Amino acid sequence: MSAIENKAVFLSYASQDAEAAKRIADALHAAGVEVWFDQNELVGGDAWDAKIRGQIGSCALFVPVISSATQARTEGYFRLEWRIAAQRTHMMSERTAFLLPVIIDATRDLEADVPTEFRAVQFARLPGGETPKSFCERVEKLLLGESIIGRPGSAVSPVQRRGGPMRGAPWWIPVGAGLALVAGLAVWQPWRKTETPVVPVQPIPVVAAAALAPLPDARSVAVLPLANMSEEKDSAFFTDGIHEDILTSLALIRELRVVSRTSVLQYRGTTKPMKQIAQELGVTYVLEGSVRRSGNTVRVTGQLIKAATDEHVWAKTYDRDLRDIFAVQTELAREIAGALHAVLSPEEAAGLDTRPTKSIEAYDSFQKAREWGRSNADASDVREKIIPLLERAVVFDPAYAAAWAELCRWHIMLYLTEEHREARLAQAREALVRAEKLAPDSLDALLVGSNYASATGDRAGVKDRQRRIIELFPHRSESLLMLAHIASGEARWADAVKGFRAALRLDPRNPEVLGGYYFFLDALRRWDEAAAVASTLAEVQPDNLDVRLMAASMVFRSTGSTAQLTRLLVELPQGADAQDSNIVVRSRIAFLTGDWPGVIALWRETGSRFRIGGFSSRTARMMLAGACRKI
Repeated sequence: MSAIENKAVFLSYASQDAEAAKRIADALHAAGVEVWFDQNELVGGDAWDAKIRGQIGSCALFVPVISSATQARTEGYFRLEWRIAAQRTHMMSERTAFLLPVIIDATRDLEADVPTEFRAVQFARLPGGETPKSFCERVEKLLLGESIIGRPGSAVSPVQRRGGPMRGAPWWIPVGAGLALVAGLAVWQPWRKTETPVVPVQPIPVVAAAALAPLPDARSVAVLPLANMSEEKDSAFFTDGIHEDILTSLALIRELRVVSRTSVLQYRGTTKPMKQIAQELGVTYVLEGSVRRSGNTVRVTGQLIKAATDEHVWAKTYDRDLRDIFAVQTELAREIAGALHAVLSPEEAAGLDTRPTKSIEAYDSFQKAREWGRSNADASDVREKIIPLLERAVVFDPAYAAAWAELCRWHIMLYLTEEHREARLAQAREALVRAEKLAPDSLDALLVGSNYASATGDRAGVKDRQRRIIELFPHRSESLLMLAHIASGEARWADAVKGFRAALRLDPRNPEVLGGYYFFLDALRRWDEAAAVASTLAEVQPDNLDVRLMAASMVFRSTGSTAQLTRLLVELPQGADAQDSNIVVRSRIAFLTGDWPGVIALWRETGSRFRIGGFSSRTARMMLAGACRKI
């Protein structure tokens, strides 16, 4: 039996580097090395997180693939993997060879955006992923445990592994889930001794779980999706565009609290009573209405309802020429503010009066492009539909700042996801310059400026623009969420909690906000609050089995009650299509609750179909062995 059998290498890479990573994996496979490398499972979710933690917790060598793609991306599963691996080194001997960073292009190692722990070892260079025999031999020696510490090319150098400043240390870890590895390793590796995670938590104000739900105040409002009453049903893009613009206009008014678009979109076509909607969103008032477009005329209706009493506070119908649509949006926002007794500052009044474009043709093209962008457009859609529509918009109106900003955003998307061509980045830069010159303090220009700064590695630029957004547009939940993630990555826990709660107050039904806050709370072992957040997430995504398991598991961890876990087992979907997912859920619950006889019984019952939460077969065998030892 080979001495390296059952010793695996975990290959961590960004999706843009899949081809290069595959070359490395193939070379190592040919040398007889087991490599954990799966191009088809970069899907996210609870099962994926659990699999990451399990594999990185048991692999013998961790190989992060570093490139211009990883430099450009401030978020991604590979960053979560890197953070988990870096944390694992804190439990290892200083002489243990575990990290072997690889650079596949011209990225300089001193400038690499990687965890500090990676800088304690020498980086290897495999241009384009081409892997020489010497590298495979080096990996084999490391797996065999040969001591090559301190020699040129070693995986571990005498550099201090931790405890001192390192040049080029990462500036922030964007997702709170990155911290969740601390608690997650204890939960998902039951064959190991469970240890309390060491997380240097500064004092954080304790908030009861019930207080996490947003409380309505006198000037809080949710704008439900507008009904499209036009005969041409393909004009839905126009109705959705007006809805988004009305939300943007109302959000300019500081004395109002306006729920963000992601949360209210869930109520399109809802039959829920108005009072229930208001309670779920934490608002006092709800605005509903419709849009009817016919030729060159448009009718917009709106009614403001006080949800607790079902009182119609204000209602109005606007019949206008299509070219007056911006005046309708401004007038509606002013009248809503008046009905709620909100006082407009001169700056807010000027912002409401600003017209994004004088061309209805440009506005139409812009709204159609934005509609395509909402529908999970792929790269071909971006090239063939979205960008041509935006280019058409700026031809109709070269002074249309929002269209230039949107054009920049999609050029950045293509640059990051597929092309990596300087020409594409130059196009993004040109569009950004036009947007910032036309409207430097507009929300669109600031947002896309942050995107461009992120794509080019300008860390300070991202922070500065996001803080400027919060200063000018305090109701922007996405920016509050990003700043919360930045704070968590910088270990500013109290600031992170404040940011997450502020984002949740403005966007209480947004899965991204709820998920980010949940993983952050889980990592800090604030399980009462995490259980409340997970419960809300399960309400928003009732058909997501992973989310339901997450919510039930957190109740168990915070209270010790197995009632929700038992209910979930009873309510598991039936049928052949659901068998594999049911096995995963049953196995994860058994491991979570320490039901070792149940684990063995499930394994015997299901045979080759036995699955443990997305873990590899080798890790699953280790977990089963651990369960057997527990009995």
